[in-house]
Amino acid sequence: MEPARTENGYRDYSDEDMETLKKIMLLRALQVSLKDIRALQRGEDALGEVMQRRIDAMTQQRGELDRALRVCRELR
Repeated sequence: MEPARTENGYRDYSDEDMETLKKIMLLRALQVSLKDIRALQRGEDALGEVMQRRIDAMTQQRGELDRALRVCRELR
């Protein structure tokens, strides 16, 4: 993304730029990597595939957290 610049050097974001930024913020909130976001923007990857990878990763993380919780409870 390369927003236009005003005479005083400020960035001038278009409505399209703002929508792109909102999408990026949402994807980052879901912990999508910058690499995956760039691939999405370039059309090198599909949103469904990226989301499936996040679902898989979060499912694995949940399992790891569940195991750690059980250990903590047992040690308590």
